[in-house]
Amino acid sequence: MRKLLPSRIYWTPSFECSDDGAIVSALQSTTAREPLHPVIDAHVHVWSDDILRYPFCPHDGLSHPAEEATINDFYASAADANFIDVVLIQPRVYGFDHAYVYDVADALRGHARVVPSVNVRRDRATKELRELAADPLTAAFRVVALGDAPADWLSWPSAHQAWETAAELDLPVDMLIDACQIPLVEQVAAAHPDLTIIIDHMARCTPTFQPEYAPPLYHLAKHSNIYMKLSAVDRLSEGEFPFKDMWNLMAGLYREYGPSRLLWGSDWPHLQGAVTYRQSSVPIREALPNASEHDIDALFTKTAASLFGFNPIEIAKNE
Repeated sequence: MRKLLPSRIYWTPSFECSDDGAIVSALQSTTAREPLHPVIDAHVHVWSDDILRYPFCPHDGLSHPAEEATINDFYASAADANFIDVVLIQPRVYGFDHAYVYDVADALRGHARVVPSVNVRRDRATKELRELAADPLTAAFRVVALGDAPADWLSWPSAHQAWETAAELDLPVDMLIDACQIPLVEQVAAAHPDLTIIIDHMARCTPTFQPEYAPPLYHLAKHSNIYMKLSAVDRLSEGEFPFKDMWNLMAGLYREYGPSRLLWGSDWPHLQGAVTYRQSSVPIREALPNASEHDIDALFTKTAASLFGFNPIEIAKNE
């Protein structure tokens, strides 16, 4: 059993509470608010302000973050949202050291899952996957091809072994890719139909500058093992809130994938400009004005619950 984090890292809304009790208080303070539909945030990054205990160790030359993004900061920013559970995506500033995200998820007592990073170029990737999958907090694993345009390693023997192992373990892979790498993902999906693939940030398609990538992204929908994460909308847009230049793309993804293969993530703390946490889901709702309540429920809650192993009974209690 992982050791709980010290109480000082927790955000307590209005009173002092020790250890994991403060997290429970924070959860109660957010989920009790009415205005928004209950959500599972499928894409959140957190890092500690205790760099001695949790040192940064980026593996891709990424600079250390200037902003603070502890779990306390996240709960403070989400305090006016009807927030249920969270999926903690391993931040690249920690490389392959997952200590902080697992410690946080452990302290959140069933309200969080972890998506650690795995380097599928290494022969020992299959062993790492089995070790990670043995932890009930592990919901999926992340592969980062962003910035590596060729990314031919997605088809290396070590990668194929990783895909086969992940399919065997029923462990989805969360892919951070560039739009130009869509064909490579399709090759993986076709070769491994039992592997669940989640594509982050709509493959970083920017309709203003890359309209040619929307059709290939829609085309991927023919592979039933591919899911699309509607996230980082503000970062991909060239406009102001509510980012109308992204609406057609999201409406197209809704049409092609259906709500049961779409999920929402805030990409906190990487919200741009004056966009608040609560506002981060608004562009999707605006882009899908004719979506039924059932579809909205799937997109913001049920698809993520199914993919990442959250308890549907507990979710129902919060609705």
